[in-house]
Amino acid sequence: MGIETTVVVASPSPGDGKVTKTVWWRRRRWLIAVGGLILAVALGIAVTLASSYQPVRYGQVVPAVQGAVNVRTVNDFGNIHGQLYLPPQPARTGSLVLSLMNTGSYPVTIGSVSVPAYPNALNQQTGPATYVSLGRNWPQPKGWPLPTSSSLILGGATIRPGDNILIRIPFRTPICWTRGWSVVSSFRVTTSFLWWTHTFDVSWTSPHDPYGGAIMSEVPDPNGGPGAMCPH
Repeated sequence: MGIETTVVVASPSPGDGKVTKTVWWRRRRWLIAVGGLILAVALGIAVTLASSYQPVRYGQVVPAVQGAVNVRTVNDFGNIHGQLYLPPQPARTGSLVLSLMNTGSYPVTIGSVSVPAYPNALNQQTGPATYVSLGRNWPQPKGWPLPTSSSLILGGATIRPGDNILIRIPFRTPICWTRGWSVVSSFRVTTSFLWWTHTFDVSWTSPHDPYGGAIMSEVPDPNGGPGAMCPH
């Protein structure tokens, strides 16, 4: 008596291929959606970081006032830093020498540099700011040339990461003065990175001693009103 073996073979139903294809397409769409979301988040983070990127700080050079201007150091007894004082004097030309450095990882373009607009002995700027590069050498090497009126114009200059620049801002002192005190310890800078621009004040004094190293003077009186001091 023989043994018969029955083999049952299941035949795919006509709809199985369509179901598999639908599941595969849904999984692909899910992966595309997740990938797009991750890309959008990464792009958003990159844009946020780029738009807030502003690495320019004050450099390592002590501010100075040069030229035909009468200036002297005051209140520098003991360990006190003191201030630079510009007494009332005839209108004279001078230069404010400052420094900037790029503390970031990418180059930044300097759009402009100017003294504060509020009344002070320096705010009659007589020309564009110029500069010379100190590279990565700081503080300023002995004998390093100072920027002059014939030096490179600062507007549009690019500062590389880690670089310092020495800046000259030409100014003229006022004709007349009035009583009161004006203190200058910062200057205005405009920078750009990619499509973003930032305008901000850069201070050269310590937040713990905002008057240490500041520039002081009586308040300018452009109209020469009653009681004004107008040295000649």
